[in-house]
Amino acid sequence: MSREGRGGRRGAGLKLLLAAAAAAAVLLPAALRAFAALRAPDELYVLRYGRIGGGAGAVAPDLFYLQMRDLVDGAFSPVSPARIRARVRWGRTLPERAVLFSIGDVSPEAATAVADALAEYGFSALVGPETAAAEGIGLSGAAGAAKIGGGRRGDPLLALPCLEAVPGPLAFSVSVARDSKTPDFFGTLRVAQPVGVRFPASVVAYRPQDGAPFVQADAPALPADGFFALPLPAGAEFPLDVAIYDTERVLLYHSVSIPRSAVETPEGWRRPVGGPESEVKFDGLD
Repeated sequence: MSREGRGGRRGAGLKLLLAAAAAAAVLLPAALRAFAALRAPDELYVLRYGRIGGGAGAVAPDLFYLQMRDLVDGAFSPVSPARIRARVRWGRTLPERAVLFSIGDVSPEAATAVADALAEYGFSALVGPETAAAEGIGLSGAAGAAKIGGGRRGDPLLALPCLEAVPGPLAFSVSVARDSKTPDFFGTLRVAQPVGVRFPASVVAYRPQDGAPFVQADAPALPADGFFALPLPAGAEFPLDVAIYDTERVLLYHSVSIPRSAVETPEGWRRPVGGPESEVKFDGLD
């Protein structure tokens, strides 16, 4: 074959290759977008902090650190805004229990602590509404998880519901009273909030042997005076780990381990031994 013939064949092959590449550049994105629209939406929690640091209405840096650590322990996975866009446009899978942060402001004295906490646990943050807008993400005040992907309902340009971190100084009181006289119950878990903004809270007590929830209940707001009471079934083991979350059970606000030696017994309390007719004075813990 002549040199001109071979050159003609190479030229035709190159044109064919370029045409195939051009077709792929058009068809592949369209196919990926169609795939993304057909896939079931993924769940995403957006956690919003109005301000971290000093001043009224701010979340304390030590609480922010506690919440970051608990999210990692709870197998939550950080995602970036770019990862959300890739999920919607191309169908890239989000990890299970995905979380994204929106931080409106950080006081100068808390800046290093916040940056260190995010870096230590591998989380990314949207700092300020301008950044969120630049990333094409709208944020709403509604609680719950966003649905990402699955067509227009998962469009990230729509507002994503946020869990708002409760601000201000917070204090909690947690105790266990051995006050049950029935064989089905050990006693009462008592929870109060003497200081801080009231918010719907979820109280969870975990079994020490496997870390599984032992009892759990939601309270519209923890009382400042008195206490929110949860009956503890028989078989309670100690130390009993108790955690206070928001009602979505994502953001941790307090955790404490109660040893058996701290269980309270009302003065003069009597409990049945063997039957109702054989009560004896209860002078110690089992």
